[in-house]
Amino acid sequence: MFLFFFLNGWTNRFAKDKTDILKNIKKSARRLLLPTLIAFSIWTFIEAFPLIGRHAPLSEWADFVKERALCLLLSNGSSSVRPILFGIEVPGINMLWFMIALFFAKVIYDCLQLLLQHHRIGLLICTAALSVLGVVIGKNVYLFFSLDIALAIQIIFFLARYMKEFYHPEEHPIRKTIVSFTVWLIAFALPLIFIHDRPVNMSFAARQYPLFPVCYVCALAGTLFTCQIAYFISTIKNKEIINKICYLGKNSLYMLLIHFFDQYWSFLYQFSSNVVIRIVMRIAIDLVIFIVFMSIRKLFLNLISKKKTTQSAERET
Repeated sequence: MFLFFFLNGWTNRFAKDKTDILKNIKKSARRLLLPTLIAFSIWTFIEAFPLIGRHAPLSEWADFVKERALCLLLSNGSSSVRPILFGIEVPGINMLWFMIALFFAKVIYDCLQLLLQHHRIGLLICTAALSVLGVVIGKNVYLFFSLDIALAIQIIFFLARYMKEFYHPEEHPIRKTIVSFTVWLIAFALPLIFIHDRPVNMSFAARQYPLFPVCYVCALAGTLFTCQIAYFISTIKNKEIINKICYLGKNSLYMLLIHFFDQYWSFLYQFSSNVVIRIVMRIAIDLVIFIVFMSIRKLFLNLISKKKTTQSAERET
């Protein structure tokens, strides 16, 4: 997740003036919140089938609607924690939390960076303070729309945006690969040594921040190491392979949504007790569905384009 947030901050175009803020909010809402609401609606419709099948009474439907509304409102990505709000045990929203938290994180950072665009040190202090605040809050209570995570992300955007100015993976790539991996290994080993009874992996959804802020250093080093590996991959002479990888990257949002729904065809990859086999099968199945979905999407968009072209030609005649 740190990697995804970092790359988003690296590639995102933040506002240069006040007029850009509203444009960026609308753009992010269209790209992040709209797909989330559509996926959540489909998920809710599927979850309602058992109620339809047994002709549930209105009281049970009312509880279901309240539960789903609170599920969206809380946007909790943890499947193991079910907070109680208004006397209702609220289920997690699974990986859809990522897009909701990303939306609010981008809005917060965009406003901050515009306000402090000429004060880099001030922006560093503000983003660091907000991230600390988000971590502290998240360890005690889950805010609506995963806003505590949105706060915890702020320093990542700052690092991504300003490292972009001086960190170039193509310069001394072997040295940077070794250094980033070494830093990651040391930071990863520290929790294993000092907190044996706690998870060593950083997890935003579960609000796990072991040895904070060491976990951020570990995640940043791992992210930079991944970027270095990506650079070496980009040097492969077979551009067809590179283009396919880039295509998947550009359309990763669709892949995320497919991964969200693959809980409904889990029988296709859970036939084995071997975890590695299940992971490989799950990825393979998701990729196949992704290819089919993108092919249908392309066909649909082509039909719309042809229809518009035909209508335009008819108007001209």
